[in-house]
Amino acid sequence: MTEIVAGVSVPDSPLANEATALLREAGTPLLLDHSLRSFLFGSAVPWPGEAPDSAIQPPVGLVTRL
Repeated sequence: MTEIVAGVSVPDSPLANEATALLREAGTPLLLDHSLRSFLFGSAVPWPGEAPDSAIQPPVGLVTRL
């Protein structure tokens, strides 16, 4: 089931789950929290004149921010 945080759907795909698990294992809780906030902010606030994450598939958007 996809989780929604602040109106943003958090991807629940194998790619997103593996990347998140890798960061949990190899990184720190602070880095994981920062990365997830970056994904949420980047998905919720688009560049001027652009729809939120319009050109990026949500799992790819999450992985690139992790």
